[in-house]
Amino acid sequence: MIKFEKPWVVEENDEEFILKFSPLLLKELGTITFLDLPNRGALLTDGMPCISLEATNWLGTCKMPVSGKVVDVNDQIAGLNSQKLTSQDWILKLKK
Repeated sequence: MIKFEKPWVVEENDEEFILKFSPLLLKELGTITFLDLPNRGALLTDGMPCISLEATNWLGTCKMPVSGKVVDVNDQIAGLNSQKLTSQDWILKLKK
């Protein structure tokens, strides 16, 4: 089983965190076949399981790298089916 120590890229501004998957994670996963994201308004804490992910090389849950309230979800990738994400695609935006 692949264990990812740092699956996230976290960008930060004064008001929010923007979460993306790291380039290494995306390379190791292969094709992502399903991505279940939390709902807008969800309160998430650091270390909390938050995203269910299925890919050709991995199946599991990603844990939050920061705490915050989900203010936006990338609807273009929610429920993703056989598409390829890049490290430029944001996943979640959280209010601090």
